[in-house]
Amino acid sequence: MADPQRNFSRLAIGAAAALLPAILLFSALRTFQSLAELRSDLLRNRAATLANRLEAQGAAEASWDMLAELEPALLDLEVFQPGGEPPADPNAAAILEGRELYRILRVEGEQVRIFRAYVPFHRAGATLVARIDLDEAAADSILVHARHNVIIATLSGIFMLGMALFLIRNARRRAELERAQLQMEHLAHLGRMSATLAHEIRNPLGTVKGFVQLAMEKADGATRPLLEPVLEEIRRMETLVRDLLLYGRTPSPVKREVGWEEIAARLKESAQAIVNGRNIDFQIADSGEKLHIDPELANQVLLNLVRNAAEAIGERRGSIKVWNAVTAQGAVIAVTDNGPGIPADAMGRIFESFYTTKAAGTGLGLPIARKLTEALGGKLEIENLPQGGVEARMVLPRR
Repeated sequence: MADPQRNFSRLAIGAAAALLPAILLFSALRTFQSLAELRSDLLRNRAATLANRLEAQGAAEASWDMLAELEPALLDLEVFQPGGEPPADPNAAAILEGRELYRILRVEGEQVRIFRAYVPFHRAGATLVARIDLDEAAADSILVHARHNVIIATLSGIFMLGMALFLIRNARRRAELERAQLQMEHLAHLGRMSATLAHEIRNPLGTVKGFVQLAMEKADGATRPLLEPVLEEIRRMETLVRDLLLYGRTPSPVKREVGWEEIAARLKESAQAIVNGRNIDFQIADSGEKLHIDPELANQVLLNLVRNAAEAIGERRGSIKVWNAVTAQGAVIAVTDNGPGIPADAMGRIFESFYTTKAAGTGLGLPIARKLTEALGGKLEIENLPQGGVEARMVLPRR
């Protein structure tokens, strides 16, 4: 099972990759909206400045040139007064009657968009209203640069975010690769050391086994039961030594055309010591298929898988079935049991060397089975079955 901290880190990076660009785009849209509001405020302030200048002038007609010079965006100007000429604009009436402070309109002209403001001002003790038409594009000279800056800042933020996420991901992948490399180097060192120790232990262990067997042949009825556990423990040590040798030095396969009946007969003979004395129904399905394989290595893989299945079933009544088939992927040899299955937290570590959930186990059975399967050019797949139990499959390439 994956490390919870690593999963949380991945979720955090994914959330940042999804949320931060959305936040940047949302902020950019809000800024554009604020700039649109600022555009109206800017034009209204210009109209108010012109109205203040009108209030300071003696005659509106004489002030046109001055106002046009003051405000290049000025398109038209009219002043309304109560009862005066020209007749009051309906939009100015509400201001002259004191019902509104000012009014802003937008008018679509033939060439330009007109920003029209009705602004009250005082002159000679009377309240007047100035209708001021400004070119709405006059505000673009300031706001266009602001929009460009917002776009550049948003794109730069997204780019920097992407670069940061890329660098974080690259650093994580590099750290994982370095850790995997160190682990492989460590496992290789353990394999070499295990093979050396196993080789040194095998010869004296054979000598001890021979003397124990000789002693059992000459022992009386009272001594023989004391020697039988010793011989059993020696057999267990032989199995351990064999596993260490296989783990440290994977043999090169010698492939040939083999009928399924030969593989089945060899496995049935090898597995008798595993299933005997257990309440297990052991079956090997018939098949007329021929396989291009090394029968010795295949038997070793299947024997490890059968041993794991038997140990998983334990003292319960169970069944183990071995079968083979030819699929689109290649030749498949499978071992299926009806045991309790593999716990979810252990499924991700079953191929780790020296990892075991058993009280007495080396944790080398499945790693060796996978190494031997890969030496045969195939791959080992293990999964829990929906109805319970485990299915382990050797998927071998077609010849």
